[in-house]
Amino acid sequence: MVARLLFSPSFLWTFVVVIVAVGFAASVLWYLVCRERWWREAGRYGVVDWVTGIGNRPELERYADVCHRAGKRCELLFVDLDGFKAVNGGSGHDVGDQVLRVVAGRLAAAAGYCDGRAYRRGGDEFVAVVREGERYIAELQTVFRQPVRLSSGSTPLWLGASVGRVRLEDFPTARAALKAAETAMYRAKDRTRSPGDAVIVERGSTIRERGPRTDRSREPADVDRRPVGRRSAIHDGR
Repeated sequence: MVARLLFSPSFLWTFVVVIVAVGFAASVLWYLVCRERWWREAGRYGVVDWVTGIGNRPELERYADVCHRAGKRCELLFVDLDGFKAVNGGSGHDVGDQVLRVVAGRLAAAAGYCDGRAYRRGGDEFVAVVREGERYIAELQTVFRQPVRLSSGSTPLWLGASVGRVRLEDFPTARAALKAAETAMYRAKDRTRSPGDAVIVERGSTIRERGPRTDRSREPADVDRRPVGRRSAIHDGR
């Protein structure tokens, strides 16, 4: 009697329906439980650089624009690593990614000390948006006085930095300020580096400082080559 009931078409059909219903209910429950986490992770990776774990370029541009619109007195410091390409080319991209993570962590921590944030713009370029620019430069000097060690017995890797520095409020838009900071960084990179200089800082000129394109405006700005600290040099292009 029991065997006949178990193998009857109606019982088998009911059993299949119940299994499908339970499976569907479990799937819906799992989706509801995980949906918030999935959305949180998706949002996180939309604003975070996946290699270094700090803010990415779109988030940098968004935050700089917010600060500019709010009238906050911030400085942008565009940091390009010197010596990284040799590490990346000689040791491989995996080692290069590890170096970027270490440096990004140090730059982000330094920005946090200066009431700001650090972002990876791409490649070996980083941008910090900080309230205390002078203090951040001092923190950069400390950062690049220290070698990067990927393990306890690994060879220390020494890097330097070329830095472009501008005040956000001196420009009509945040995008213009970022462009000026990048231009100043390239000027810093073109400067002659002394053996003890790990950080070279160049201050970018504002729109007002550039003025009309006259013969005088094409003249190079006076260069102040005073060293700041044993391993840094700063030039105020204004």
